[in-house]
Amino acid sequence: MTFVAFSNLVRARQSVRMFDDRSIPREVIREIVQLGQWAPYSCNLQLAQCTIVDDPELLEALSLHADAKFGWAPCILVLSFDGRLGRKRSASEISIGGMMQTILLAATEKGISTCPMAGFAGDQEIKKRLNIPREHELALLIAMGYPTSDSIKKEDRFRLSFGRFAFWNRDASRKADLPKNLSMRIKDWSMNEVISYRERLAPVYLYDRHYRLQVFSDAVFESAVSRFFPS
Repeated sequence: MTFVAFSNLVRARQSVRMFDDRSIPREVIREIVQLGQWAPYSCNLQLAQCTIVDDPELLEALSLHADAKFGWAPCILVLSFDGRLGRKRSASEISIGGMMQTILLAATEKGISTCPMAGFAGDQEIKKRLNIPREHELALLIAMGYPTSDSIKKEDRFRLSFGRFAFWNRDASRKADLPKNLSMRIKDWSMNEVISYRERLAPVYLYDRHYRLQVFSDAVFESAVSRFFPS
């Protein structure tokens, strides 16, 4: 029974980008973050720190002067780590990933919605305003809050089939998702490379029940527009 419940919890977790104004009780946040400490950490060094930002004025200041994503939710977790150790295979970053997933599942269990975000700017401003040690690297932000009624996806979310990402032993059917030696500059791509890329991504974003654009708040749209069309 415990395994079945965990399976349901994993499938219930989803990234939410629209939250109402209710604040999360600090004791609930504390329980969620403390569970994150039990995730495996390389050599048990525990070089990560979690900065909990739930002060509305501080969130607004960070939204204005660092990254607009600080304005998405009533609570933002900032995960950072001392990057001077654990360089082999990005051990610290992988450990942060385990901590992140544990936090996301713990929040889901308590009815708190989340959204992990690695695409953010203003690292130095964030570290300055939150008094994060200079030696620390910022890994990701986690938005946390109570979802609005229309932000929860009701339909099944698309996932690649098992055979598209998992392979047994020396499976001869394995192939790269994208062409070899693909240039990082899209304008250099051949037509075949463009087609290959679209074939890989289209099932993820264009399946018939997907309505991704409807789950973004005005703050999300504003931050995206400002990034592509800076004033």
